[in-house]
Amino acid sequence: MARPKGSINAANADQRALKSLKSSGVIIATSVIEQARAGCVQSQKMVMDKLLPNLKAESRPINFELDNSGSLSQQARDILKACSDGHISHEAAASLIGSLSGILKIREIEELEARLDQLETRLAENEKV
Repeated sequence: MARPKGSINAANADQRALKSLKSSGVIIATSVIEQARAGCVQSQKMVMDKLLPNLKAESRPINFELDNSGSLSQQARDILKACSDGHISHEAAASLIGSLSGILKIREIEELEARLDQLETRLAENEKV
């Protein structure tokens, strides 16, 4: 079925709307900048929000000795001791213990993979017999 006479193609309508928005955008941006220069705090905030990126909180590097030869639970105790002694912040301690927890999960997965490989090998040997 043909499009009714005089109707506008949707793609062309979208392009026209975008072109209109772009030209209006320049006018609006110019107006906001002028208002910001005139002292409008909201306009100044709008301009600054677009000019400067949002700052993200970053933690400082943690510098203390941790004995990696001990168990993960011993390392966690060492981290808590460093926190209680004031050598590292509570946030740093929580982050480090979270990292130890991640290491533990990786080890568990590796152990499960090894056990699964052993079971598959045994199963394959039993099928040969």
